[in-house]
Amino acid sequence: MEQTGQALYARQPLKEPHILKIIGTIQTVQLFIRLALDENIINEHQFFAWSDQVEELSRMAGGWLASVRAGSN
Repeated sequence: MEQTGQALYARQPLKEPHILKIIGTIQTVQLFIRLALDENIINEHQFFAWSDQVEELSRMAGGWLASVRAGSN
């Protein structure tokens, strides 16, 4: 959350590092969800539900990064 706020209000050249940290955090969450399934902490239904949500966040962050790199936001 903190990185999102910092990226949102940062000037254009300073947004990218924050967005990259957001993407790294999302990847970590994806790993933990996978590990939770492997260790039977969550069931497959929970895994797919959470994975879908995290995948959507990943797409949004990737789009934001692409937009920043293109210089449009």
